[in-house]
Amino acid sequence: LGALFAAGVKGRVQQDAWEGKRLLRLACEQDEPDAGFHLGQILLQEGDSDGVSRTLTACAKGHPRALFVAAEMYRDGQYQLAKDVPESLRYTKWAAHQGEPQALNNLGNALINGLGVVRDEAKAVRLFRHAAKLEASEGMLNYGLALLRGIGGVKVDYQEALEWAQKSAALGNTLAHQQLPMFFNAAKSPNPPARSLPKSQEEIGRLSGKALRDLLRSEGVDCSDCVEKSELSAKAAVHFLGAREP
Repeated sequence: LGALFAAGVKGRVQQDAWEGKRLLRLACEQDEPDAGFHLGQILLQEGDSDGVSRTLTACAKGHPRALFVAAEMYRDGQYQLAKDVPESLRYTKWAAHQGEPQALNNLGNALINGLGVVRDEAKAVRLFRHAAKLEASEGMLNYGLALLRGIGGVKVDYQEALEWAQKSAALGNTLAHQQLPMFFNAAKSPNPPARSLPKSQEEIGRLSGKALRDLLRSEGVDCSDCVEKSELSAKAAVHFLGAREP
């Protein structure tokens, strides 16, 4: 109710910022994290530094959107906070684990570029897909690009890539709108044939270490513990041939 008064709803609730903040403060006294987040946002918009502490308090209670906002504040050094990329990443991970759509996309970007984390394209694409299904426009575009280019071992699908790009553009994503011609052109062509899977130990042995790693990742197999090609080959044998773990 406090958030409704603070923002107002055309034709339904007349805006009353003072009453909105009063109700939100009362809710905060009842230890309500959502109220703390909304109050923090209002105070930040008004230039009140107490908005930062309100936001961080909501973060401590696991509020997903507050966690995302805190990540942005630390990333850009907003509201007199010192720029702190590792702290921003910590909040991004926390928000993503809470299912915050934009945080899922941002964590995917970090993983695909190796920014403060070990690069993992397959995991990044899974995060983009999750964000896309939660209607984050950036996640929709990034998942569409993954389908277009086969990033992270995902199967190339030009038609599905175009659908996600169109959904992103419909939500107002300017970059998606600019890149639609590229998606339309690709969709005119048939999808490339799917990569064949190895059916014997000999076929596994012919693959390079990088090819094995990419293939395992495309199958959703975690191979982060593999360093040597022999370790990748053993894991591939278990996954594709049903061999026993060494």
